[in-house]
Amino acid sequence: MTGADKIISSIIEEAEKEAKDILAEATLKAEELKKESNRESGHKAKEILKKAKKTGEESKRRILAVYGLELKKELLAAKRSMLNEAYDKAFQRLLHLSKEEYLELMKKLLLKTVTTGDESVILSKEECYINREFLDTVNDELNLSGKEGKLKLSGEKAELKGGFILKSEGLSIDCSLDTLIKELRDETESLLAQILFG
Repeated sequence: MTGADKIISSIIEEAEKEAKDILAEATLKAEELKKESNRESGHKAKEILKKAKKTGEESKRRILAVYGLELKKELLAAKRSMLNEAYDKAFQRLLHLSKEEYLELMKKLLLKTVTTGDESVILSKEECYINREFLDTVNDELNLSGKEGKLKLSGEKAELKGGFILKSEGLSIDCSLDTLIKELRDETESLLAQILFG
């Protein structure tokens, strides 16, 4: 081997050694980067899973809250329906009182509602029980109680479902059955709801 070959061989050996060193260092760095990447990937994967779990729990809570509100609305609607039915039944019962029960109720209402004793009584077009004779008995009771007993039937008719309107100068008092049920409902609905639904 000549001097030039030796030099070339030495340069090649040195280059190969340097290449091996560079390759070893690069492999070591690659391994370190791979480990770091795995650590970061594992950490990122854990963060993604944690975030997904949190989002899932929030979605579940939101869905349950919406479902709970819908359930409450349906329950409230059912309760409202039950109350409506109770008052409707009470109204139907009033409409179907016997003649004697109906006239007794109307007499009590008139005696309670009369202010002067000189009012006009407006009836519905369908009224068949309240008449002049009935008003005469009410007027007699008014006279006995110290009030003026001059109630009279009005020629005017009203759209009522039972009951009457008591009219004097500047004042009309609606004593129709549907108005009585509405007033009863206003006074008793919260108590009835508490009794029925706790």
